[in-house]
Amino acid sequence: MQRPRIATVLTVMLGLVGATLASQEGAPRYVARVYVFTQQAKPGEFVDLGEKERRDSVKDIKEVWRISGKGLRVIDSPENAHITLEVLGRNQVEDGTVGVAVPIYGGGAVATTQAKYQKVVTVRLSVVGRDYKTDIVQGGRYWRDAAAATTLMVERWLKENYDVLFADIAKK
Repeated sequence: MQRPRIATVLTVMLGLVGATLASQEGAPRYVARVYVFTQQAKPGEFVDLGEKERRDSVKDIKEVWRISGKGLRVIDSPENAHITLEVLGRNQVEDGTVGVAVPIYGGGAVATTQAKYQKVVTVRLSVVGRDYKTDIVQGGRYWRDAAAATTLMVERWLKENYDVLFADIAKK
């Protein structure tokens, strides 16, 4: 009676190990370090009225990645970052359908989405990886939705540009 049970347990364990190895096969070799920030007024400078809202979006983006991770790690300084993200602004439109144009990968490709809400909010950020820079604008019904949508676009950008971003490291 014990042998069938042991065989079943071993079969399940081997299946789990196989599934784990298969899922790691396409896993990234390097974890991208991402620095997320927004411009802030220094003491004695004029204060930008949108600064607090941009700082809120920085927090939202960091929170999304703290939960999901997806091949990257948010760091606290730009010196060791592979990618820097600057939150440039936020916008809110009341009542209506809003088309949000999203530049993808800097090659002129644009994705357009339609949002039909009483309130639509967007977050715009600049993505810099090595000597490449592009802007991403994503929208949603709530600020956190818009921030989460920007993180998905950055993750897509990272996936498409992974080999180029880590070319120098891979040569070592």
